[in-house]
Amino acid sequence: MKTITFLFAAAILFLSIKIWGLDQDSSLLNIRLKKAREEIRAIVLKQNSLSVYRDEPALPLDQCYLQVYNDIKEIAAYYDEICDVKIVGAKELVAIKEFSKPSGYEGIRYLDVLSRFTLSEKTGHSLLCMFYGLSQAGPMEILGVDMEKNIVTLTMRLYGI
Repeated sequence: MKTITFLFAAAILFLSIKIWGLDQDSSLLNIRLKKAREEIRAIVLKQNSLSVYRDEPALPLDQCYLQVYNDIKEIAAYYDEICDVKIVGAKELVAIKEFSKPSGYEGIRYLDVLSRFTLSEKTGHSLLCMFYGLSQAGPMEILGVDMEKNIVTLTMRLYGI
């Protein structure tokens, strides 16, 4: 009788361990599936955001840069802030296309632009919101925002042909 009880208990223990192992495997599988769904969702969102620009005529980079340059200067002037705008790596503004680089998309080039301005307490939030709105209005993205004391450096990437 003790032997049968021991074998029954051992069988239950063995089945419990197997069921627990299957549960762990299914938990791991569920985590991996959730991560894969999130990655696919991120790719679809990026493709959808790029499809907005697919129907728009591509701007030449020099025209795009001048438009962004004027918009930044106009926003900074509205908030009475001094703003410095320049192309990353450019020494003189002679030929903008020389500083452009090919992007991952066929026929599209990009240009990194650095904008440096002071951030005051009364206009800081509004100024950053305006720059964010500017990035949503055209084929550009904000790569980084660095803040050192009250000086903000905004790095943007412009796309064009």
